[in-house]
Amino acid sequence: MASRDEMVLLERVFLRVGTAETDDQLQNVICKFLPPVLLKLASEQDGVRKMVMELLVHINKRVRSRPAVQLPVEALLLQYQDPSTSPFVMNFNIIYLKLGYPRLPIEKQAELASSLLECLDGKPLLHQEALLFMLMPVLSSMEIPPDPVKRKALFSFTKKARSVNLFMDYMLDMLLLPYGTTSEVRPGQGASDGLIAPPGMSEYALKRVTGENPLSPEGLEKAKVGIVKLLGADVFPEEDVVCHLVIASSDTRHSVAGCADMELRKISGSVNWNKPEVILKLYGLFRGTLLSKEKEAVINAEHKRTPANTRIKLKILPFLLKSREAANQLPYAIQVIFDCLYGTNTNLKLKSMAVQFVYHLCTSCTDIKMAPVGPVLLSGMTKVIADLSEESKLRGLAFVAVGRLCKLLPALAVRDIAMVQSFFDLLPKESNENKLAIQEAISLIAPAFKELTAPSLFLVEALVMSNIEASEPLRRMMALHFADVVFLPNNLSSRYCMLLATGDVSEEIRNEALQLIHSAVGLNATKPQILDKSADEKLFPSFVDMLSFIQTKAESRLSSNAKVIVGTHTLPFNAAAFEQIIIYLHMCLMYGAGELPDIESATSMKAQAPTMAVYVRQLLCNKEADTAGENAVHIYLLLIQQFLSTTRNSLVMMCLLELVAVACDQLAMQFVDKLDWLQNFMYSGQLEMREHAAELFGIVVAVGLNGPKIEHVLEKLVKNIKEKSLEIQHGSMLAVGYILQKWAASPVKKNIALTHVQEAAKSIAVLLSSRNDVLVFAACTSLGELARSLPLPLPPGELDSKDSSLATTAAVVNVLFAKLTSSQESNAIKEKAINTLAKLCVVDNSFPWRRQILEKLLDSQPKQVEINFATGDALMSAALGSKSPYNRDVWTQTEKDYLTVSMV
Repeated sequence: MASRDEMVLLERVFLRVGTAETDDQLQNVICKFLPPVLLKLASEQDGVRKMVMELLVHINKRVRSRPAVQLPVEALLLQYQDPSTSPFVMNFNIIYLKLGYPRLPIEKQAELASSLLECLDGKPLLHQEALLFMLMPVLSSMEIPPDPVKRKALFSFTKKARSVNLFMDYMLDMLLLPYGTTSEVRPGQGASDGLIAPPGMSEYALKRVTGENPLSPEGLEKAKVGIVKLLGADVFPEEDVVCHLVIASSDTRHSVAGCADMELRKISGSVNWNKPEVILKLYGLFRGTLLSKEKEAVINAEHKRTPANTRIKLKILPFLLKSREAANQLPYAIQVIFDCLYGTNTNLKLKSMAVQFVYHLCTSCTDIKMAPVGPVLLSGMTKVIADLSEESKLRGLAFVAVGRLCKLLPALAVRDIAMVQSFFDLLPKESNENKLAIQEAISLIAPAFKELTAPSLFLVEALVMSNIEASEPLRRMMALHFADVVFLPNNLSSRYCMLLATGDVSEEIRNEALQLIHSAVGLNATKPQILDKSADEKLFPSFVDMLSFIQTKAESRLSSNAKVIVGTHTLPFNAAAFEQIIIYLHMCLMYGAGELPDIESATSMKAQAPTMAVYVRQLLCNKEADTAGENAVHIYLLLIQQFLSTTRNSLVMMCLLELVAVACDQLAMQFVDKLDWLQNFMYSGQLEMREHAAELFGIVVAVGLNGPKIEHVLEKLVKNIKEKSLEIQHGSMLAVGYILQKWAASPVKKNIALTHVQEAAKSIAVLLSSRNDVLVFAACTSLGELARSLPLPLPPGELDSKDSSLATTAAVVNVLFAKLTSSQESNAIKEKAINTLAKLCVVDNSFPWRRQILEKLLDSQPKQVEINFATGDALMSAALGSKSPYNRDVWTQTEKDYLTVSMV
């Protein structure tokens, strides 16, 4: 009976549908009867189901030919959502939803969009994809409430994780869909029939986003804009939408890419780029589906994604470059790097980013993690460098990448020193930009060789040595850098290379080499001056070893094209390098004596001389200090003389003076036959040169000549003081003072007539009244030197006398008093006058004007700090008399040692 009633009702509906003449009549009938008719498909009676099917076929024919006829979409949706609805009925529901939903006005579609999303949960996959396909064109028209509460209510489906994941994946595939693909698919044709999956998509993804009726390019563009709009509406977590926005920002249509870029900029700062899920998704998009052979059999070929296209890769890479997590996903990172470098459809920008990705790995990964892949990356970078057809800029980036890899993994460089040499060889051949890149690479590689031991270290020494005198300045600069970074300060070969670089034609290289050579002193200036010789790290090599090394190299250079010819002299080094070699040997000598060398001034060198004296005497007596059968000290003296024969340098002369002065009894005799040679320096145009040469001349004469010969020398010098030019007067006057001081202080007494001594003293005293400060200063120095070893050989005179002839000691004291109080005199002259007054009181304890000198010094009350210090020092010395430190041999005895002995 029930089935008969159902049949009658269906016949009536059939009649109503069949008699509907207009679209409105047909629409009214369908909207009223279609949902209940569909429910009859669940009837147990075959006749009912058969009649329903006949009716639906008729409705389909009528509706499909009349696009204006609306279907009861809302009722169908409610029926579709009803859990009691059978699956068979649902299948027909979805057919009419697909037919009716697109016919609705766009506003109505937008209103029902949230209902479509609610239908997703628990439905068959095909149904879900059909619903999503219907939804995509509508997203751009949806009104998304700004209020978070209302927005949450509108998109309540977000509470269902499966629905959200499905929706997000579908939107991603829609964003990946190229516009050209839709234009190639004709309505009614299978989407993937004969088509290859576009970049980033699988065949299955292509099927589901094109559907039976693919969107037109314009419709697809509108759908993508809607997707981006929804993604930027704060409906989903930022980490879930960021990959979609990256893909959309690479779109070929500006409306999509511009909107996505704007949304991406809003959230890129707050997104956690180290979240594994985000990074793995980006890697998956970039690479496509890459599986091992075991997993490959499990994945259906239809679901394998192809790698992304170049536009997408260019958008993904910058975000991988800012993620530490991306760097730690090493297998994927290596695949990305090599795909960008050597894959199909790559370009310069992708290759450049790939090399930058290598930088990123080096800064973000530990050496332990990078060790297995380091050789692979290094081979990739060296391949780029070797390919001269590559862009110059890319090769420059690859140079730096090699440097960074070797810095992180030193073993890579240590195993391939030839690679480093090849970098040196490439320096002259590359563009200016690449030269800088190679410089940076070599700088980064250099620390890798720090821990090397022989014989590998010898290879690096050879590398530095072969490049330190290369024709290309950059090769020399980088060799210098290598010498500094790789080797310890006491390494002979590296210090020798630095010394050669101090004579480089390039000012930049010279200055850098000078800074490195003197860095041991500069960096340790605050350390105690007395050094611990047992310390592991030596700041300087052994003096004997360094001298032997330099001598060997010098002999080799004299027989090669590296020799330097100056006039009639042949030198192994140019003047600048030779000067620094001598100075550096002095520093090694001082360091070997146990003190940190100080070559800032002659005063500081004199202060350290007593320490050196002990060490030099040890070397002179020690046969083990011989080099090639000759004592090291004597070889050093010969080197200095060889240099001074062609170049006048006051600092080198000071080194010679110091060396002879600390062991004058053993070394002065070598210069007796070179007095004329020394006199040339005494009369030099350089003030400091004259001062040092005059003192050396005085020591040699006083120690090396007998009495009559000393008198003869004094006669000539006194004559020079009276008659010759300024330079000769100055040098001669200083020499006289130093000769008489050394003669008087010598334990070996040599007879000199008093008249010679008096005549010399008078000739010096006269120049105290000179108008030339240089001569006045020299006169004070000379009288002071003479006075600290013997009483001033002048008549005493009267202090109150108006005698201006300077022929008496009193007159000398008066002139010095006048200079002390004069406002016309410079501070240097005043300091020297104070010093000389104190020395007058040193030897002669019965000096008649000691009290007056002390009172004058106490009453002077100078305002200048320097003069105050000089006054205090002078007061102490004048008061101590013969026990004053002025009375010591400044070259062999420290002030502290002298005071200890003199006070006993």
